[in-house]
Amino acid sequence: MDRIDPAEPMDRIEPPEPIDSIEPGEPIDSIDPGEPIDSIDPGEPVNWMGDRPVLRMKAFSQPRPGPAQVLRRILGSMPVRLHHIVVDAHDLPGLARFWTQALGWAVLSERPREVIIGPDENAPVGMCFMPVSDEKTVKNRVHLDLTTDAGDRDDEIGRLLALGARRVDIGQTGAESWTVLADPEGNEFCVIRPKNTLIS
Repeated sequence: MDRIDPAEPMDRIEPPEPIDSIEPGEPIDSIDPGEPIDSIDPGEPVNWMGDRPVLRMKAFSQPRPGPAQVLRRILGSMPVRLHHIVVDAHDLPGLARFWTQALGWAVLSERPREVIIGPDENAPVGMCFMPVSDEKTVKNRVHLDLTTDAGDRDDEIGRLLALGARRVDIGQTGAESWTVLADPEGNEFCVIRPKNTLIS
């Protein structure tokens, strides 16, 4: 901030440029460097030039990133990332409908040989249902674990059963902290105890 001469009359001092007078596309070097720090929105990102604050250009020009962009920033330049969980099915629309109701998702794309569901089209991960002619004969090598709040776990299991899931026995003892179910085409999944993180 520029120094003010104590002898200079107050009515001759130029007021700083108000923050709301700055155009969103205005180049950063055109912003008054004498803008006082207390005139900047506390949520506005600030760079410092010596003892003067300088607004970042992206605060005006870039929209809030979506979930997929956030995930890409977290993963950085990793070559691959999880995109779809693919499920073989006989009745693609029917099985997709079960899982949209189970997860609160939506059908994002429906074609004769492919149905895609997810929270929305920009979500980092979705499910894809593909046609298959053979019957399922053994336990899946990959399955989904679903979690919920402690207070409504039994209610959620009841809701899933009402949607078309069924209880299955894959050798559990009954002492487990999870409940094994299968979707309408026999794909096993578990409703596990409440989780706040991936490991606890």
